[in-house]
Amino acid sequence: MKKNYIYAFGGLVTLIAVFLFPNIIQGQTSARTQYFQPGYNQRNILNPALMPQWGYVSIPVAGRIYAEIGSNLGLSNFLFPLDNGELATFMNPEVSPQQFLSKMPKKSNLEINLDVSVLSFGWFWGRSFWSVDVGLHAEGGMNIPYEFFNFAKNEMYANPSEYHIKDLNANLHAYATMSLGYARKINENWNVGARLKYVGGLANVNFNVKRMDIFMSADKWKINTDAQMQLLGRGLEFGKDSSGSINSVKLNASDLRIAGHGAAIDLGAEFSPNVVQGLRFSLAVTDLGFIYYPKKNIYQGEASGKVEFNGFNNIGLDNNFNSQVESLKDDLMDMLSLQEVVANSGICRMMNANLNAGIEYSFYYNKFSVGLLSTTVFRKTNIKTELTVSLNIHPLEWLSLSASYSFLNTAKTIGWALNITPKWGLNLFLASDYTPLVMSPQGIPISKAHVNVQVGLSIPIGNNRLNQFPGQASSKSKSKAKSLLKGVNISAEE
Repeated sequence: MKKNYIYAFGGLVTLIAVFLFPNIIQGQTSARTQYFQPGYNQRNILNPALMPQWGYVSIPVAGRIYAEIGSNLGLSNFLFPLDNGELATFMNPEVSPQQFLSKMPKKSNLEINLDVSVLSFGWFWGRSFWSVDVGLHAEGGMNIPYEFFNFAKNEMYANPSEYHIKDLNANLHAYATMSLGYARKINENWNVGARLKYVGGLANVNFNVKRMDIFMSADKWKINTDAQMQLLGRGLEFGKDSSGSINSVKLNASDLRIAGHGAAIDLGAEFSPNVVQGLRFSLAVTDLGFIYYPKKNIYQGEASGKVEFNGFNNIGLDNNFNSQVESLKDDLMDMLSLQEVVANSGICRMMNANLNAGIEYSFYYNKFSVGLLSTTVFRKTNIKTELTVSLNIHPLEWLSLSASYSFLNTAKTIGWALNITPKWGLNLFLASDYTPLVMSPQGIPISKAHVNVQVGLSIPIGNNRLNQFPGQASSKSKSKAKSLLKGVNISAEE
């Protein structure tokens, strides 16, 4: 059983996501701890008005890779010690319902993001900064009510009962983007920026159980269901059993291509008041947009009505966790009995928009700063606001270090960031907003799971002479910056 620790943490995922998306890789998608690091050349992802310290050309594919998983569950919710000293999953009969369910929240959730910058570059032109980015993104989420786990666990004891499961849902969205960003320093106080994006939809999978009423008896169950599943994309199709009911989603990688088209915009501003030197305010809204999928690329399944079911087959008796999940998956899909229906029209999907608001104060010759960033993510399954406070150190022009703490609707974890940007050479950045302090030997959080990591490589080109960045403060550079803003030598550059 110890070999299956990593699968046990995936209990929440595998109960629903694995049997829905068995062949699909499960995108705000930048480390928030780097928001106040001017050496981080792609911080304009979070706010298009923020100019970096240097222009850049990213290393293809390795320019920026961001991955995140967040949940209000952890390993301790699914693994339990037995009397013989071994660990077992919650489905094991020796784990009592009270032992398992006492640890479950009213609503369990999971969010997964993956963001890869395939190619990106940015450059300064007079008072402006331009950037181009081509990226791949995937984001998924699910909500599972307490009653679902109550049913899954207590069913094994075959006590006549009834369960009412509501609002169980999961979604996955994979898409590609091509974007053009523009930022401009208007004067000593204001920076503004915008980014226009073309969005190409690759796949969008939505699964929603509005209601499932289960009436159990010793010989059979009667189930009233109201559920829907949608596939938007090319190369996707439903897998069906012998009766024609949907039991999985299949991916034909050779036919995977752009199936929907859309657009999005990012808008941002940064303000530095004259009354307090070193104080900066910033605000941005990103990913305001949509993707439209035509009727020909839409597949739908529905379940509405009554189904008779003979019950689960020996779930929890097999010591192999994979076998348990596979049996549970097959039986759950039989219970839903989803039937394919023809789409009547195309579908327009809104993207997950983000609202970012920051305040930063620099001190001690701009070598130190403290910042507070508010991030609100508008997902299909929920809306979440998070606060991140950070201490930023800029001892050298080419080196930035940050430490952060995130709280409010999150797992209250520490973060860190390192950015190395020599004037000539290779820019490297590493960051994480959520670093769990207690983990299993397999690297899985014991309590609430919230982990992210960001890494990137690029080649710096052309420094920004208009903004005064931390670590660069000197009377000579300040005079030069002011003269530039007044128009000296600007006309030659423009």
